[in-house]
Amino acid sequence: MSVEQQVGIVIYTIQLMAGMLVITSIWTRSKKSASLTLLTALQATVMAWLLCAIIENLVRGTPVYPFFVRRILVVLYFLAPLWLLFTFAYLDLPLLRSRKARIGVLMPSVVLALYTLITPASPWIIREMDGNTQVAQWGSVFIASTFATYLVGLLCAALLVFRTWRTRRNVRENLLLAISALVPILLSILVNLRIIQPPVFDLTPISLSFFIGVIALLAYRHKLLDRMPHVARELLASFTEAILILDPDGNIVDYNNAFRSLFSPLVDLDGCRTVMDIRARLPEEAVDVEAVERFRQTYKAHNPDHPVVFQVRTGEQDRTFSCVIDPLVDNEKQEVGRLLAFHDITALRDQTLLSERKRVSGDLHDSLGNSLNIIGSNLEYALRLQPDQPEIRRCLQVSYERSTRAILDLRRIVDALSPVDVAEHGLTLALENLIARTRRQGVHITFDHLVSAGKEPDRILHPEHLYYICQEALHNAVEHGRPETIQVVLKQNPDDLRLYISDDGAGCK
Repeated sequence: MSVEQQVGIVIYTIQLMAGMLVITSIWTRSKKSASLTLLTALQATVMAWLLCAIIENLVRGTPVYPFFVRRILVVLYFLAPLWLLFTFAYLDLPLLRSRKARIGVLMPSVVLALYTLITPASPWIIREMDGNTQVAQWGSVFIASTFATYLVGLLCAALLVFRTWRTRRNVRENLLLAISALVPILLSILVNLRIIQPPVFDLTPISLSFFIGVIALLAYRHKLLDRMPHVARELLASFTEAILILDPDGNIVDYNNAFRSLFSPLVDLDGCRTVMDIRARLPEEAVDVEAVERFRQTYKAHNPDHPVVFQVRTGEQDRTFSCVIDPLVDNEKQEVGRLLAFHDITALRDQTLLSERKRVSGDLHDSLGNSLNIIGSNLEYALRLQPDQPEIRRCLQVSYERSTRAILDLRRIVDALSPVDVAEHGLTLALENLIARTRRQGVHITFDHLVSAGKEPDRILHPEHLYYICQEALHNAVEHGRPETIQVVLKQNPDDLRLYISDDGAGCK
């Protein structure tokens, strides 16, 4: 073995070890994305090439040398498609985003690899060998594959330059990445044109390792990939609030488990690239349209002091959320993204409504109710003082009846605003109290229930709705139907509660 071969083996070994360390470090500290997966696959292909190159130099001049040359070719077939897929994923281009498209890009390489393995002596791959030391003439399939790899490399570099020119973002990083992508191509062209005298070992895998090294440098120094420390990712996952992180263009960078739990029953988050994609895929009945417009205006105005409140229907429950939008800035105070924190304020909303109802109920009872009682008492006293004046007595009688009816209506309103706590005492007890109050109006009401007080099944959602339905039905029956008897039946079935209300009044006539 010559000195040049020994030097090549040492260089390949160093590149192989360095590549393994680089890709392992990036993989463990970066978000698992399509860009990272494809970069890892590309680096693994280069490392496989380096490993085969080491073996090739060790067996050069032996009968097994042609065998390992062909095995290297199998690895090389996958460089171009993985290179292309990584570039498209890094630039977030939609053309090759689907799984079918990526499989379609990889399929020609799979076919070529199988053909090379099945037909080891095919002249389409290697036309002539110079003993067991080197390839004298390559076949047309290998030449076409190499040419396609060069074209893919040029295309990837052109896409990087074009995107940089269009967006004016990450100019230095993208240009450096484009130049490093061109290095293996230019080096191979110069060697094939005999402008550069190549050593015994191949320089192309070393130049490709340089390309991967540039990516690693950019990943650590300039955040080429979405790299986040493990402790930060664990902290994000531990938040009970639903957290969504966006980049400056509104693209989704990351979200935690709470956010996924909230929106995954409604929309496929994996297919959403921007926050507006989430809105577009939500069912129309699931979200408030006006709240979405307020969110859009707040996001555009960049005002974190005004949270957006909106409702989302999940299943049979309406949940209320407050969304706070905060900027994410770097050390130079430049905005690098937005953090959206969704707080579940459903319980706070319900408690606030309940407290406000109790306050209004107390105010009506203490002020208006007391005034109506005084008016009714004075009218009753005036009726007693006017026994012989029919006109005055008739007016006083009408006013007295109206005041009495107003007192009853006020009591109904107060009861509606502040009913018996159904959650605490149960639906049965709440209905018993409601019916007892209605009986005071002179109506005979029967209440039959096959449910023990406070023993309603837990799976019945919102039992207070049944309470309000019964309350309104009793009021309408007494007010408009003039019945003598009202029947109320509460029946528990295996899967639900049923409320039956009937009367012998005039009905809807």
